[in-house]
Amino acid sequence: FKILNVPMSSQLAANHWNQQQAEQEERMRMKKLTLDINERQEQEDYQEMLQSLAQRPAPANTNRERRPRYQHPKGAPNADLIFKTGGR
Repeated sequence: FKILNVPMSSQLAANHWNQQQAEQEERMRMKKLTLDINERQEQEDYQEMLQSLAQRPAPANTNRERRPRYQHPKGAPNADLIFKTGGR
């Protein structure tokens, strides 16, 4: 290979410059197209996720069906009730 110095005013340099510009514009166009497609796919995936969440029934609360747990009364116990002394 040999380096060839061509003045910018020549037809060969102008054609080469135009070809580089066209390739640059085509790369930018393809980049934008690819990014748009990717963004559209992400939006579709997001919408599908929202629809699947909206269609899924809410989980049933199984704790509600259990019998209530014993709750210990707070405070001192009533001795009269325990020993049924009732006023003798």
